[in-house]
Amino acid sequence: MKNQLKKLDLSKKSFPANGKEYFWTQDLSLDMYIEFEKLQLEIGFDLGFDGMFKFLKELYSTVNDQKFADAAVSIYNMQDRIKKGVESRIMPMYKLITLFFWEKDEDKRYYKEERMSEKIQDLKEEGYEVGSLFQLAFNLIPNFITNYQEHLAGTSQKKGEGKSKTSEKK
Repeated sequence: MKNQLKKLDLSKKSFPANGKEYFWTQDLSLDMYIEFEKLQLEIGFDLGFDGMFKFLKELYSTVNDQKFADAAVSIYNMQDRIKKGVESRIMPMYKLITLFFWEKDEDKRYYKEERMSEKIQDLKEEGYEVGSLFQLAFNLIPNFITNYQEHLAGTSQKKGEGKSKTSEKK
């Protein structure tokens, strides 16, 4: 049974991983919360803070230069990137999850990249399947699924509105 994947039981207060016992927490230090905010952006838009800032800066410049077709293409490409970028979000999701579990005597005050990598390795060695891990990640990002669905619905609605305004002018 060692070669079988395991589901993470989110209803329990602790879980085993690679010979260690980890405990869930909802409490984050300021340092950990800052990392949480960065990871939410990276997961949600498949970009880190720097990438999102650069994209918006370039888009602003494009609109300012009245290159509206170029701006529309950039926006479309970003939407496509958000929809298709799930594969590249795996590592940020794992990192986000590691912010919320700890060994009993572990220092919870500071984010340490190497410690988070060790935790990810422990999850891999224990054989946890990704479905429950991703469920946890999306549950930890407030309203991620709802906002994403609203965004997609709003985009579709605006496309329809744009067409009707164009047809009214003719």
